[in-house]
Amino acid sequence: MNPAGSGYVFLIPVKSPRPAAGRVELEVRTMVTIASPSTSRLPHTVWRVAATIVAALMLLVLAGVSVPKARADDRLQFTGTLLSGGTFNGASLAGRPAVLWFWTPWCPFCNAEAPGVHAVAAANPNVAFVGIAAHADPGAMSAFAGKYGLNFPIINDADGAIWARYQVPWQPAYVFYRPDGSSTFVNNPTSAMPESELAERVSALTR
Repeated sequence: MNPAGSGYVFLIPVKSPRPAAGRVELEVRTMVTIASPSTSRLPHTVWRVAATIVAALMLLVLAGVSVPKARADDRLQFTGTLLSGGTFNGASLAGRPAVLWFWTPWCPFCNAEAPGVHAVAAANPNVAFVGIAAHADPGAMSAFAGKYGLNFPIINDADGAIWARYQVPWQPAYVFYRPDGSSTFVNNPTSAMPESELAERVSALTR
């Protein structure tokens, strides 16, 4: 009932999708006032029908409320040389669920989690995995990739430019990208990420 007691107020909240990087969750509210039976000359049955129709129309209108799409992450504007010899364009990941994995071949935790990364990547072909290796020569990087059967793109970030772009202080580290452009950075230099945790994080990217 509205404050004046002359009708009913419908507040219909609509929340935005998962907030993107630098954005907050948006809640839209709309208000519809319908005269109450006590103040309306319409019969109770007609009033109920009218109220139902108006509420349904408002829900249809709100269903079409759109939230501006997230801007692409500027950090994806990079190119890198693949261990295979080609070139990888980070911008190709925009709008896609993706995982960037920062590692070095001599890191014990990177070695410990590599089998899990391989397994989770193979189980989620709809999520793009990209390895970004640094602080080692290409031969050691290739040996690491071959040892664990890593068959997704692996960049030789020889000068550490991509690591610096994402402000990665040490390895191993991950950036999990959701399709809306938002991302989560995870960096734990004291232990390997369990395969179960990685699988859950990757699964959440497509939910």
